[in-house]
Amino acid sequence: MPVWGWVLGILLALVLLVLFAPVRIWARVCSKKEWQVKISWLFIRLDAVKWAKKFQARAARKKQGGAKGSRAAKREEPAGGKKETPESFLEKVQKAATMAQAAAGPLAKLLRSLRLDRIRLEMTVAREDAAQTAIAYGEIYAALHSAYATLAHFLQISRPQVRVRPDFTAEEGWVEFSGRAGIRLASVIAALAEFLWNIVKQQRQQPLQQPPRRKEPQKTAVG
Repeated sequence: MPVWGWVLGILLALVLLVLFAPVRIWARVCSKKEWQVKISWLFIRLDAVKWAKKFQARAARKKQGGAKGSRAAKREEPAGGKKETPESFLEKVQKAATMAQAAAGPLAKLLRSLRLDRIRLEMTVAREDAAQTAIAYGEIYAALHSAYATLAHFLQISRPQVRVRPDFTAEEGWVEFSGRAGIRLASVIAALAEFLWNIVKQQRQQPLQQPPRRKEPQKTAVG
């Protein structure tokens, strides 16, 4: 096999690896501890919570630096803003409906390609008295089973580990949830491409209608 064949084969293998390597998001939510969200893809590891804190701190510094300029600009702005007309409101509603219609199919396929696993839920139910604690325990347990049955119809979800228990002596309850979600980059790209193609098809089927021109009054000759 010539050298260019080996090069093309390696490039194809890399492309397939990038497209079909799953992007995984692991999250842990606890009422007594700080949230943890970590994203991994191939050899990339990202702590989403730390990244979000750095971004918020940077945005706060920029906001403090530009506070004086924004105050001066607000003083110079004339009173009153752009008024909403029925035509502009209707146009926004039509655009929103078009976007929702175009995103319905791709979003459903994207959810079906999403996989949830390693789900673990621990919860302690506590209310003011024993009777309210027992009622809340039964309602929460039934709601969790109903939620799992509903999600299983739309998502690829593994059997979660659920541990719910009542505490008749504590003043308040607590909850800890952890789980992992995974999706391939190829599924995301395919859904995005289908969404854009649906928008293009809708624009072709529904061309923009120009508003009717006003008829100018005809001038009659006098004499």
